[in-house]
Amino acid sequence: MKSFSIKFFIIAGIIVIFDQITKLAIITYAQSQEGLGSRMLSSWFGFIDIVYTTNPGAAFGIFPDQRILFIIISVIAIAGILFYTIKYQSQISQWSKIGLAFILGGAVGNLIDRIFRIEVVDFIDVHFRNYHWPAFNLADTAICVGVGIIIIELMTKTRSQKTGARSQNSAENN
Repeated sequence: MKSFSIKFFIIAGIIVIFDQITKLAIITYAQSQEGLGSRMLSSWFGFIDIVYTTNPGAAFGIFPDQRILFIIISVIAIAGILFYTIKYQSQISQWSKIGLAFILGGAVGNLIDRIFRIEVVDFIDVHFRNYHWPAFNLADTAICVGVGIIIIELMTKTRSQKTGARSQNSAENN
């Protein structure tokens, strides 16, 4: 049990470190050019651009300039994840713990931006022709991956429980 607590924090910590390193690299590179602004720095594969942009709001730029509110929400979410993971550690599956570690790392990464940079730094721009997904960062990616892991794990568990219930019903009927 204790070994996973360490792994949980290592996973979250690695995500925070990589998130902050990539954001710092993007900021440094953008500043070494002609100044800061929302513009393309590099393009990969024709549908992924590396850009420098900031987001003063939540996902997709909604609710801009609500920094204090988002700091409070982030702190509550982080505290909730920590409380839940520590209190129910023995009842949470390994995959759900990994998903929660990804979500925790992403939440902390974006919280650091909100506290120290005022806005969240985004730099990955995925697009198809002129249709662009809103720019995002590694913290956002980690949150989505974490949620995805938990959803897949819950769907797998639900499916196996249904299969087990059907098998038990078949055995009882025979």
